[in-house]
Amino acid sequence: MGETGSIEIQQLRELKGPLVDVRSPSEFEKGHWPGAINVPLFNDEERAAVGTAYKQQGRTQAIHRGATRAIGAGPKAALSRSGPFA
Repeated sequence: MGETGSIEIQQLRELKGPLVDVRSPSEFEKGHWPGAINVPLFNDEERAAVGTAYKQQGRTQAIHRGATRAIGAGPKAALSRSGPFA
């Protein structure tokens, strides 16, 4: 996988442009960065299914289920379901 960097909160506040939050709608509603745009990879039911797979079948199955959903549906499907583009 690619390298993951870290950023200080103050640096994040100073960035220009939109912040895209890919969490499920209910997670986004519980709290998000001011002005963030929600473009969820999973709806609430799909997220629950991944969580259930994790608890019942383990990490690998949950990753497979989530990746299959995220890649299979593609970003266009996610954008058409919710978010500012609905």
